[in-house]
Amino acid sequence: MNRIFSFGLFFWLLSSSLLGQSLGLSYQAVVRDANGAILTNASIPVRFVIHEGNSTGTVVYDETHTPTTNAYGLVNLVIGDGSPTQGTWSQLDWGSGPYFLHVFLGGEDMGVQRLESVPFAKVATDMQLHQLTDVSLSLAAPGEVLKWDGSQWAPATDQVADSDADPANELQTLSLSGNTLSITNGNSVSLPAGTSYTGGTGISISGSTITNTAPDQTVSLAGSGATSVTGTYPNFTISSTDNVNDADADASNEIQSLSLSGNTLSLSLGGGSVNLSSFGSPWSSSGSNLFYNSGNVGIGDNSPAATLTVGNGDKFQVHGAEGDVIFTDDQASIRFANASGATQPMIQMFTSGTNNATRMLVGHSPSFPSWGIRYNDTSDAFTWIGANVPVLHVQLAGQQRVGIGNESPEAKLHVSTNSAMGFGQLKLTETQFDYARITMNNDIHNNFWDIAARTDTNLNNAQFNIYHSNGGDIFSIRATGRVGINDASPSFPLDVTGNGETRTINAKNTLPATNTSSFNYGVIANLSQSPHTGFPRLFNIYGFSNDPDSYLSYGVYGFADNASNFNYGVYGLSPVSNGYAGYFSGNVYSTGSYLPSDAALKSYIQPLTNGLQTVLSLKPRRYEYDTRKYEFMHLPEGEQYGFVAQEVEQLLPALTRHTFQAYDKPLSDTPEGQGLEFKAVNYIGLIPFMVAGMQEQQEIIEQQAQHIQTQDQKILDLEARLQAIESLLGQ
Repeated sequence: MNRIFSFGLFFWLLSSSLLGQSLGLSYQAVVRDANGAILTNASIPVRFVIHEGNSTGTVVYDETHTPTTNAYGLVNLVIGDGSPTQGTWSQLDWGSGPYFLHVFLGGEDMGVQRLESVPFAKVATDMQLHQLTDVSLSLAAPGEVLKWDGSQWAPATDQVADSDADPANELQTLSLSGNTLSITNGNSVSLPAGTSYTGGTGISISGSTITNTAPDQTVSLAGSGATSVTGTYPNFTISSTDNVNDADADASNEIQSLSLSGNTLSLSLGGGSVNLSSFGSPWSSSGSNLFYNSGNVGIGDNSPAATLTVGNGDKFQVHGAEGDVIFTDDQASIRFANASGATQPMIQMFTSGTNNATRMLVGHSPSFPSWGIRYNDTSDAFTWIGANVPVLHVQLAGQQRVGIGNESPEAKLHVSTNSAMGFGQLKLTETQFDYARITMNNDIHNNFWDIAARTDTNLNNAQFNIYHSNGGDIFSIRATGRVGINDASPSFPLDVTGNGETRTINAKNTLPATNTSSFNYGVIANLSQSPHTGFPRLFNIYGFSNDPDSYLSYGVYGFADNASNFNYGVYGLSPVSNGYAGYFSGNVYSTGSYLPSDAALKSYIQPLTNGLQTVLSLKPRRYEYDTRKYEFMHLPEGEQYGFVAQEVEQLLPALTRHTFQAYDKPLSDTPEGQGLEFKAVNYIGLIPFMVAGMQEQQEIIEQQAQHIQTQDQKILDLEARLQAIESLLGQ
């Protein structure tokens, strides 16, 4: 399974199923692999853990899911609907909190975050009535209801006895005391004396008490005299007079009055009304204003659906140099029907033509006419301006370019402004802990390039990448100053992965002709170390080659050719006596070698004596290196010939040196753990002694030859004398 690289939390929502299960938390995620590619149609195990109190607090709930990502790498889950392994979701007390959500995706810990917004809908489903702050905590008796007492809701009776809480059908009782007729929870009236009363259907008269035995029926009083009933059931008033001032109780000759409301003419005391709209204009006037408030007005429309409805044809036209349409309601809007006609504009700027004058379409106000949206008909472009300065310019024709901060864009998107550190011409903000990206491709191929950047307080996580959909992260820069080529996690200032290329780094340069002296470098490395107490190792160039199957393997290969003056394939400099301009662990091959020997570079030049004695004192040896014990030094194998440094040191200490070979990786933080100290011999320094020895030997040989020649002459002389003596003796 691919390693999960990033996880995006998009939103929190309360989720409730239609079957009435307990509420859960909706959770949505985007799943990517280690290279940032989206994992589609993949089964990903997910685990949710709820901690109480803090991020490492008591685990009160634990559940697992096994969703499958969709074609966009999304998974949609409901926390609470998974397979619980600990705790019960419906029994969580969300009001006690705080709670923390711990997410595991694909077996990897994705971190813990606090549930900042407590799921209040879940809390509300478990809330008790007494938990409301404006409800009385006193216990209610059976049958009581909550009533507002002016400061809180408190238990109380509904003051009815009809077995329900509807105040519109309460039971009431009529009573008669003398000539006073009363109704419970109502008022009373004085009845004319000497009148006999008979109870009708549903009315019972017993002594001075009148009872309505059918509360929902109409109550009427029979007898002489005028009465009137006012109010609404059940609180009504029965009056014994006719409430007019015509000085009698005869209802047939009452004084009535006329009243006019709009177009309605009414007669008092139930005399009826008539509509006068057909006798005049429906419009009313107030001073110089004309108005109509009773319905909708239609112009070219017999069934107006709005306050003002306009039929076919041009709807509205303003003549004159100036004309305004003003909405005084700050909630006013202009709406168009949702109908067909995609090519029919809802608002047209001009009646005709292609070169109309540039106009402001929308302006801030009469006091700020140069703040708004302007249209140039000649160039077919909209421009958003502020203080007459272009903010956004959109070309509808021609090259169809967009300019931000300019009206002459030179590309599809052209941004012009003065930038500052952290305030660039363009800013991309990623809403999750992921990379902000710019994606580039074409219509021919599906592969693409991404320029991506991510910020973080941990500089190792703050990174800039150039990514290709087929090649991965090709160029990576970390905020720590490390750069990787084909390496998304560089461990050094420059990490280069060759990916099988024959040349990992190829530096080429052609310099122009010049008559001045200059130093030119293909590669230059310069390391320095501040005063220290540790064990630093400074390698300006470190070459390492370890491939047993290779035909040729070079740690460092230098080549210089075609120089009119001097060329250097590899140039090394060590300004200290105990350093090395070049240090090679292994065989070194050179087609030529030179050492500085100019007399101008030397002082105290003296003849070298005792060369022969020195050579005769040297002890040539044959030996083999212990390559197993000192494998890291890459010593040559097989029989070797040379000298032992300790033996040479006794004779020629200046030709031996105490040196150091660093381990590939330190074994400990001690001097002994850094590498191996050993003695080395300057074999080239032995050559002068060998030459001096040969010269001294040659001088001895020449002296001996001269001596032999003298002896030979003496022998010849002796032989001649001997022959002369023998001749004399023979005679």
